[in-house]
Amino acid sequence: MDKLRAEGFDICILNWGDAKRNLYENALVLREAINYINANKQGNEELVILGPSMGGLLTRYVLAKMEQENTPHHTRLYISFDSPHQGANMPLGYQHLIDYMLDNADLFTFGLIQEIEDFRPQLDCDAAKQMLNYHHTATEVLAMDANPTQMKIDFYNELHALNPPYNGYPHLCKKIAIAEGSGNGLDQGFEPNDQLLNWNFVTPRVSIWLPSYSLCFEVKSLPDNHSVGGPKLLFYGHILISPFLGAPYFLFSAKIVYIDNSIPYDNCPGGNYPFHIQLNEKICKWYTIHFSERSHNDCFMPVSTTLDLANGGNVWVNIINGGSNIVRNYPNCPFEEFYIPYDNEPHVVTGITAGMANWLLQNITQGTIFIQNKTISNKIDYNARYRILVGHNVDIFYPRGDVLVLPGGELYLKSGGDILLDDGFYADNGSVFMLI
Repeated sequence: MDKLRAEGFDICILNWGDAKRNLYENALVLREAINYINANKQGNEELVILGPSMGGLLTRYVLAKMEQENTPHHTRLYISFDSPHQGANMPLGYQHLIDYMLDNADLFTFGLIQEIEDFRPQLDCDAAKQMLNYHHTATEVLAMDANPTQMKIDFYNELHALNPPYNGYPHLCKKIAIAEGSGNGLDQGFEPNDQLLNWNFVTPRVSIWLPSYSLCFEVKSLPDNHSVGGPKLLFYGHILISPFLGAPYFLFSAKIVYIDNSIPYDNCPGGNYPFHIQLNEKICKWYTIHFSERSHNDCFMPVSTTLDLANGGNVWVNIINGGSNIVRNYPNCPFEEFYIPYDNEPHVVTGITAGMANWLLQNITQGTIFIQNKTISNKIDYNARYRILVGHNVDIFYPRGDVLVLPGGELYLKSGGDILLDDGFYADNGSVFMLI
């Protein structure tokens, strides 16, 4: 940010008052912020908007909706940072574990239940139900199907229908993305349907007249729907009770979930999050249990969703195969270019790496500006350090289209070097066009 400030940029940071709220409510907040900045900024520079995680999804939604409604957003560059354009992932097996433990909260140490309750707002808030690819409340246990909620289906259906034919994306600005999953197609260190947790524990009896409980839980990662052998175990839990000393144990409660249709999001390439590690720390703080030997992270934002790849649901993508981290004009991807690391990285937490920063600075500071596929009806200034190219097809990585300055529109171009006006540039009578 210091480099951007040194280049003369003002930086506005929007913190959601409550990131767990319904996506539509936070979209209104973002839209108001865009309108406020445009109304109060000095000069006519267009905006650059970087949206991390959910923020990138909401930026897409708001800009596309504004374009569909013919409301100027005055944005020249939209940057999506590891955002769930097809949905996010929290391991479904852990979701069922948390739900089962909270349903039987009276049987566990109060301190543990208080800590497990911390997951409830993250898991069952509106935003989670609108973004998670699989949610425990939508699992069809008898049919053995992992499913999204209807809230998720409805939101993404509306998003894709926005701003046709652009599939819910803005098209009056350049679109670039950062993915934090492995561009080399590396997994998270475990396999589909691997055991993540195996917990067998007998609670101590504090009196011969008080009950003892035998607890057993097993959690596995999502199976691959392409695997053979039929339905696979995802979650198993039972609680046995012995009411007093010497009495046999009998079944008090049980839950079992098999899945037969899932995409293996838990271990696929993607920006990861330490769900496994957090559960391990919380439960082992109160009980001695056996988790899997691995201390791994779980995929939170699959590469296929952060780049919105139209590849038939295939999450195993090797994009760069050891090559450049910067990719342009990738097939079936809506972004003109994107940055992707070699390995899976923690989702957003570590911020912008040095490699990402250099690439972002090149896009934001505009050493060379390409202007095409744009209609100008208001006043816009472009200021490039080296060069400006204007026309129908001056940048092969950007949608082709003429540049038209309408009556009442004003276009001012300033460059430290060349300004090239190519085929497809038109300024109507009553417009202002000036080279500075």
